[in-house]
Amino acid sequence: MNTAPRALHHLNCGTLCPHGARLITGEGSLLGAARLVCHCILIEGADGLVLVDTGFGLEDMRNPRQLGIPFTTAFRPRALDAETAISQVRELGFQPGDV
Repeated sequence: MNTAPRALHHLNCGTLCPHGARLITGEGSLLGAARLVCHCILIEGADGLVLVDTGFGLEDMRNPRQLGIPFTTAFRPRALDAETAISQVRELGFQPGDV
């Protein structure tokens, strides 16, 4: 029985833009914005899809304040529906129920 995945899809399911690029990435200015991604993996296997982590969801993107004011102030998430796992699963030609 072959259990190897048919495909691995690397998804960015949320981008964070905190200040302090030089401290976080070693490049840019001290006050400049860094870019961090919520890296998730969609595994396409013989028995269907498996999503490892989900990043931010549609409701998080539509209402980032629900993530908490301290979090949104410090990490400054970009609110993009296109970066949600559900949007990217659809973009790859699958349905959310396939996961």
